[in-house]
Amino acid sequence: ILKRGKTPVISGGSGLYVSSLAEGISMLPASKDIRRKLENTELAKLLEELRKVDRRTYEKIDRRNPRRIIRALEIYRITGEPPSRALKKNFIKGLNLKIFFLEMPRDELYGKIDERVEFMIRKGLVREARSILKRGVPPTAPPFSSIGYREVLEFIRCCTTLAETVEKIKMRTHNLARKQLIWWRGKKVVRIGVSGKSPVAVASEIAEILHNEQNKAVHEIGM
Repeated sequence: ILKRGKTPVISGGSGLYVSSLAEGISMLPASKDIRRKLENTELAKLLEELRKVDRRTYEKIDRRNPRRIIRALEIYRITGEPPSRALKKNFIKGLNLKIFFLEMPRDELYGKIDERVEFMIRKGLVREARSILKRGVPPTAPPFSSIGYREVLEFIRCCTTLAETVEKIKMRTHNLARKQLIWWRGKKVVRIGVSGKSPVAVASEIAEILHNEQNKAVHEIGM
């Protein structure tokens, strides 16, 4: 894209993805066979193994997130090294990015989250989860650790009512959004308010900022 004289644009993704692009990421191999074995192992046993092989990772990792625990042990079983050491040895530097952060008032954001959750339920999230389980995918598989599937799995097990499930998904998504907003506070980004604006209007605003900066850079070089 750069060779064609164009500006690459990356849209979407969580803070983790953006951070990987901007700050760098460790690239390590994966193994479906190893991961499958780990996915069929009890979480308590996975945590105990991680504690023994890499105390540093064990103390930092989210112990309620099977996906991350499984990935850490997958790295260990492939490389034979503690994940914390293997990750440092396979590090790729980040890119020089200009990050635009799209934001709106908190109550408006929560309202959109609630609408999205209700839409997902109407479109068959429960039916989809049941279908995945019937195909033999274990409840410990990565999809079931994500918000939405996790709560629906509790509903399928008759631990909650559907109404309680919907409220849990909403509240946990609110909490996730709040954590992400807090995480972004100290980051070097250009904040763009999107409330009441169309996608085209927001894109035009970003394009104008980039255009003005480019003109400024050309002017400074000319001086």
